[in-house]
Amino acid sequence: MDTYSKIILTLIAVALWGLLLKPIVTSERLQASDIQDVNIVQIDGARVPYATPISVKNIQ
Repeated sequence: MDTYSKIILTLIAVALWGLLLKPIVTSERLQASDIQDVNIVQIDGARVPYATPISVKNIQ
């Protein structure tokens, strides 16, 4: 294998390792203000009939 191919494959390998390690290195912790509403209110712009809120228990 020539030098050019080795360099290109090494760069690809380093980039793949970077993509693999990015979530571990730059993980963000959720704050109390980051609560997400998970209740389905609309589907494709139309209100969902008989949609009731789901109670979710917060476990810490």
